[in-house]
Amino acid sequence: MDTELLKTFLAVQQTGHFGRAAEALFLTQAAVSARIKLLESALGSPVFARYRNNLQLTDTGKRLIPHAQTVLSAWDVTLRELVSAATDQAALSIAAPVSLWESFVQQSLQSTLAENDGLQVQADSMPPDQLNRRLLDRTLDLAFQFEPPKHSDIRSFDLPPVNLVLVASEPRDLADETALSGYIELDWGILPAPLHALGRPISTRLQTGLVPLALDLLLRHGGCAYLPEQRVAGYLDRLLYRVAGADVCARPVVACYHQHSKIKPLVLRVIEQARAELQSASHPVPPE
Repeated sequence: MDTELLKTFLAVQQTGHFGRAAEALFLTQAAVSARIKLLESALGSPVFARYRNNLQLTDTGKRLIPHAQTVLSAWDVTLRELVSAATDQAALSIAAPVSLWESFVQQSLQSTLAENDGLQVQADSMPPDQLNRRLLDRTLDLAFQFEPPKHSDIRSFDLPPVNLVLVASEPRDLADETALSGYIELDWGILPAPLHALGRPISTRLQTGLVPLALDLLLRHGGCAYLPEQRVAGYLDRLLYRVAGADVCARPVVACYHQHSKIKPLVLRVIEQARAELQSASHPVPPE
């Protein structure tokens, strides 16, 4: 099957609209529609139910999603391995949830590239279920996430935690009823313990996995959020303030890879670099 058909299917599924998928793929809407019809013809079943201003996945479409992702991931791996063999360059695929990318993985990747000249890296963000599926089918070399997969083929290494602090746009005390007004909820996999212990409903202004978006909203419009300590250190006591009574939430992080990885030495080296990056963030060197 033509992989372009599967790419088009996933684009429509993710955007929920033929026109927006066409824009994302730099195609005309007619071309996207034609590709979906070819895919449905090959499968012998529709993948979308088309209603007026409403596009829904059929049962076939729902079942196709993980298979399409696996096929495209395997094709990407094949291309990277062929290019790597032809150019005699090592290749590595890394992925993590978006909130972890912006907490430390981005900085770790920069260190990895600086210390491994000629390394070809494919970097992506994806949810935990997709991370684990990609690890198991060996189309992903290394994943950083909050929880280790419960599978015997996946090896996990504990890394130093990401320290999250509750900050607000003005001095606040967690004991006050209005302490969490304008709360921005980031996807840390759990509700931080100090908030869970409150035992009262929390009105959420915004839910996101994007640390820069949450930080920008706090600085421009006020509110509060749990953010990585190293990301807000430069703003504390000037533009942002630690909420009194809210303890630091140390969110565990793990690095995961397949036990039969073909590039295990490289993966372990990158894990150690990530460990050093997180260790440095947890214990920053004080200014002279």
